[in-house]
Amino acid sequence: MSPTTIVLDLGGSATFTLRASGGPVTWSIAESSSLIGKLTVAPASGTLAAGQSTTVSVSAGLLTLDGSLTVEPGGITVTVVIGALG
Repeated sequence: MSPTTIVLDLGGSATFTLRASGGPVTWSIAESSSLIGKLTVAPASGTLAAGQSTTVSVSAGLLTLDGSLTVEPGGITVTVVIGALG
């Protein structure tokens, strides 16, 4: 998975990639409590065949706080840092 930290401007967006290695995987992403309802993650879950990858898009609203996303399985944390415009 890459990257493990994403920096967004207010209202901005970024992507990261998930890849299944060693076999198929059903995955999901949970938002930390500070991000629930303030960040859009798409797709937020899915299934990947061995060797397959998917790109996840993360978009910040205008009133978003820093937080993290947790990718399961594996408990991988993606830190989300919201910066100022400009």
